[in-house]
Amino acid sequence: MMRYFYSSLCVVIMLVVLSVGLNAQAASGIECMNCHEDVLKKTYKHEPAVMDCGLCHEVGQFPHPQNGKPKFLRDKTNKICLSCHERDRMRLAGGHVIEKHPVELDNDPTWDTGNPHIARREFNCASCHNPHSSNMDQKLFRYNYKSPVYGGSKCAVCHYDKYFGEPAPLPPLEG
Repeated sequence: MMRYFYSSLCVVIMLVVLSVGLNAQAASGIECMNCHEDVLKKTYKHEPAVMDCGLCHEVGQFPHPQNGKPKFLRDKTNKICLSCHERDRMRLAGGHVIEKHPVELDNDPTWDTGNPHIARREFNCASCHNPHSSNMDQKLFRYNYKSPVYGGSKCAVCHYDKYFGEPAPLPPLEG
């Protein structure tokens, strides 16, 4: 009887150790890249995204559990971004450094699908900056504002009508 107990206990301990090891491997991003390798294929990479997916995302379980948050984020996007970009928090108190632009809005103007059945997403840091990688610049700008379509203006990506007097081409050109 005791021998059966100790054998069972050893099996349980081995399963726990194995599970912790697999979750640590997934948290480091190794497992994530088996399916999500495309997120880091662009020229400029966000170092935390390269180091550990688990800094921003709930990782370690597959299939991914539904946690009610988009992209299995650990928290709201801006809260995650500003947890590392703390020095930017004071500068952003009055709006973004570019023309004091707001950094949080209910609706992201680049996410208007025209379909009333698809929910609009909130405007946040990731509306302009790709949190994984970008081909545009080291600020990881999400859209190709250098395209002739936008006349080289970052602002024209969302405020196209103000610059060119007509509706913007949607969706914006990825950078």
